[in-house]
Amino acid sequence: MGLIIANGASSLTPPEVITNEVLSRHNVYGVTFDGKSSKGKPLYNAIDQKWIPATATDPGVDTWKDVAPFNVKKCITDYDASATYKRKVLAYEGDGNYDTLKTEKTGDRMIEFPIGYYYRPDPWTFIVSPDPIEGFQPSPACDLGNGTILKGFRLSEFDLCNVSSVPRSIPGYGPWVSVDAQTLKNGLKAKGQYLETFGAWCWINFLRLIKQQNLNSQKVNGMGINSGNSTRVMTEDNIQGLDGYIGITANDNVRTLGLQNFYGHVWDFLHNVMVRSASKVWIKKDFINADTWPTYSDAIPSGWEELAVSIPTSYSWISELAWNSNEPWALYPSKAGGNDVEPIGDYFYTSNNDPFSVVFVGGCIWHESFGGALSWDSLSSLSDMRSDVGGRGLEIIL
Repeated sequence: MGLIIANGASSLTPPEVITNEVLSRHNVYGVTFDGKSSKGKPLYNAIDQKWIPATATDPGVDTWKDVAPFNVKKCITDYDASATYKRKVLAYEGDGNYDTLKTEKTGDRMIEFPIGYYYRPDPWTFIVSPDPIEGFQPSPACDLGNGTILKGFRLSEFDLCNVSSVPRSIPGYGPWVSVDAQTLKNGLKAKGQYLETFGAWCWINFLRLIKQQNLNSQKVNGMGINSGNSTRVMTEDNIQGLDGYIGITANDNVRTLGLQNFYGHVWDFLHNVMVRSASKVWIKKDFINADTWPTYSDAIPSGWEELAVSIPTSYSWISELAWNSNEPWALYPSKAGGNDVEPIGDYFYTSNNDPFSVVFVGGCIWHESFGGALSWDSLSSLSDMRSDVGGRGLEIIL
């Protein structure tokens, strides 16, 4: 199908002000928060949608599942040396061969996200659409920052596991931990995949916030795996929906837009983001050509850019998320405060003396209420290997 070449502004162009009258004429979904409470107020077509978390015994209610760009699909993909980007879809959920492939653990279990467009006029308002409305920008998961816009992406349904030194997305294994980010990235590249990107993580949070209407993921979608002495074998959790839990307070699996344990269990490395000089966030939007992280002693390679808003330099709960008119898509901690419930309920770890850090997200086992969909850790160097940090694979859709 080819790449979409963006016409007009890139995602770093300051967002223009779009009036409510204009937004009301389009197919848009949104949420806004007051900065004090975790609960949001639905905007535009989100008012007509409903979500009640699924469990292993109850499908809940999810009118979002057929609404673009929230209409994610479960699929199974595999390496294909003849394909442009080395991946092919073997089956989608509902196809005749899907269950057989699952049982035989053929290929990788993935969640497919279509392209969408966003408008974030202030730190607490998130609006998305399946349509390229004037003033909206392409999903940060699909915008490579050079005029090239992907048609979508896929993310591992499960945290990556290690099968004969090959990163896989299948149940029946423990997550691949005690590994450094570059090793994961290299293993994925060999099979046509990438490490989860900063833009994909931001976009999934955009969708999650609008669908769940709450900043605190653990409060409405379950605590997730948040305590124990070691990581667990990943299993089929049988949660009967795309978003839900085994039990709201259970120390067990959760699903977010089809992804098992988007938060909880282990932290996940992010691909094309780093923190330098303790508080400066740097990104490279063209993750396809971001094979390595530049160390602190390296000259910054072409394509890496510093974001305008710094992160705080001490551990704390997150009270505000970064927002800048030139980078409205970028979600990360910008102010310390709050607590384990309000307004966000997620924690961040950072260092005031580390010259270079990689980033991992999601919070994990051993961290209890400190975890969550917006939790952030930029404490570790590129060579660090931790028993509570893994990752997810990402595929691009042409």
